[in-house]
Amino acid sequence: GLYYLRAMDIDEAIADFEAAIEDDENDIAAWNDLGCCYLYRGQYEKAKELYEETLRRAPMCIEARNKLERLNKGV
Repeated sequence: GLYYLRAMDIDEAIADFEAAIEDDENDIAAWNDLGCCYLYRGQYEKAKELYEETLRRAPMCIEARNKLERLNKGV
């Protein structure tokens, strides 16, 4: 998924991260990176949901917390 995300092939990245979550629903990086995909797509509500889920599963995930705070501030 990261390869596709870095290449900005968001559809493929989403498919990979969703598959990773399906394989291991506790894959925190996949939840967080899936949020990034939707953030890049401009689907901010979906990105917020995914960052919130990341934090529910890993409350100390700084990256998800920072991105969620920025989204909530409208930045």
